[in-house]
Amino acid sequence: MRIPSPLAPCVSAVIVLAGVLLLGGCYEPCTLCDPALGDASAKLRDLTRYLAIERSDAASSGNLIFGHGAAAGGRGQGTVALRISRTPTDAPLLGGVVLRTDGTAAPSSIPVRGSSATTIAVDGSLNIWSGFPSGPARVFGIDVVASAASLPVISGGDLSTTEGRQLTWGLGAKLSLLDGNPKLPAVSLSFWQRALPSVAFHSPELAGGPGETVRLNIDQLSVGVTSWRLAAAHRLGKVGVTAGVGNDRLSLDGTSISAELIRPGQTVRGNQELRQYETISRGNLFFGASYALSGISVIGEFSRHGGSTIGASSGNEVGGPIGRARSSLTIGARLDY
Repeated sequence: MRIPSPLAPCVSAVIVLAGVLLLGGCYEPCTLCDPALGDASAKLRDLTRYLAIERSDAASSGNLIFGHGAAAGGRGQGTVALRISRTPTDAPLLGGVVLRTDGTAAPSSIPVRGSSATTIAVDGSLNIWSGFPSGPARVFGIDVVASAASLPVISGGDLSTTEGRQLTWGLGAKLSLLDGNPKLPAVSLSFWQRALPSVAFHSPELAGGPGETVRLNIDQLSVGVTSWRLAAAHRLGKVGVTAGVGNDRLSLDGTSISAELIRPGQTVRGNQELRQYETISRGNLFFGASYALSGISVIGEFSRHGGSTIGASSGNEVGGPIGRARSSLTIGARLDY
């Protein structure tokens, strides 16, 4: 059937759009979809996810405001906290990995070298609404919160990087569901957003097919983290306890990867940007205790990151399943003003 000429451009646009949607993983500009780079692409994606989780775990904490469970006491009041966190990390070792170049993606178990990362952060909150009285307590107070953190170098193992410590910022808000009293705990729900500084990783030449080598590059690892926490806290005299749960949602929008297949007399190059379809959801559980000393509280906290939901994996493991649980310990102090 002949399409009337006025409708032809519209029909063509619909056909092109349908084709883009049906292509799925290759709807971004994607020369990494070259069959010879299929295994390299799969390993790059899984390494990128792994390193994104490493950086997020090092930057994220348990409770948003250290050892605190409600909004500050009244409008204009707030808190300032200093925290030092230690998180175990694993550096991937790629020396023994052989990449296929025949169009087949073969899952690999990439070994790691254990390490750890230390993050130093300053958090602050300021009350902008003291809430409403409800019996012996107040509800629905609101704080604005901010955080600045010095992120450590997350070792890429055989993936080299030139980056040193980096500064990251976070902004958010905390809603006090119950401000607490000697008989009732303080309960709050917090939300915040953090954009981690970009970093690049590059592999040495890895073995491919006979006479071939392959280089893997994470040209720009960009991770945005959107978090929420539900926290409860209670104080008995000078001793306080906190506990809560939460979630960190990682976006890799803006991350770019590339690979080079070097053959005798030929080099095959490919690159791709990872956009909105690359998201990772990671659960969080935390417990803490504090002791008050003349307006300053000394605090310790244990947090557990895990329960990850990750996009379709190619079956590669990095020291174990990508997104496995990881714990961190934090110590520090908080000043209430």
